[in-house]
Amino acid sequence: MDGMGGMTVARADDLLSIGELARLSGLSIGALRHYDAVGILVPAHVDPSTSYRRYRRAQVDDARRVAMLRDLELPLEEIRELMAADDAGVRREVLVRHRDRTTARATRLHRIIHQLGHLIDPGLTHEEHDMTATTAEDLDPQTVRSLASSLFNRVWELLERADRSSDDDQELVNAAHASRYHWTAIGGPKEKAIGDWQISRVYAVLGRGEPAVHHARLCLGWA
Repeated sequence: MDGMGGMTVARADDLLSIGELARLSGLSIGALRHYDAVGILVPAHVDPSTSYRRYRRAQVDDARRVAMLRDLELPLEEIRELMAADDAGVRREVLVRHRDRTTARATRLHRIIHQLGHLIDPGLTHEEHDMTATTAEDLDPQTVRSLASSLFNRVWELLERADRSSDDDQELVNAAHASRYHWTAIGGPKEKAIGDWQISRVYAVLGRGEPAVHHARLCLGWA
């Protein structure tokens, strides 16, 4: 090991130029410069007179890992935290945190797609059915519709939270079932299918496979 530019580095023949690292890792030279600037992938040596960067061959795997994490849309500050962590528990915590955020975002996108479907096809409106034998409280259809819609939206709101508590998870289940119950009173097969689909989604997010599959099958049965 020799001292170069005030740093202790590997032998010169074991060092790669920034262009070589870019080719081997799939990252651009501009990206590598940026990752150096933010402390994610620091060169083994920077020439004090030319500012040329040199990287150890062992850093090829690190660069590829950074590329993979960026493909997974992990924020730069969390990539830095993960790459610097010696503790596997810390690395897992970073990834779990990002997974939970991504799950919440995916749920939000599902809701957007659902709402866009209604805008694209105005025919997807809720039919009002006779309420005489469906609600013990004899609520009027508009009230039941409002309750069903509010509960349906509440489910999506809770699903989009990345930091739900156990109480939130229980409310998720209760709200999804309550929404499905009220839609049953005033809707047709389409509303029932949507209700069962949302319940299935809730159970899937909560990792409860059996009820998720059960309600998915119920949803398909209304098709």
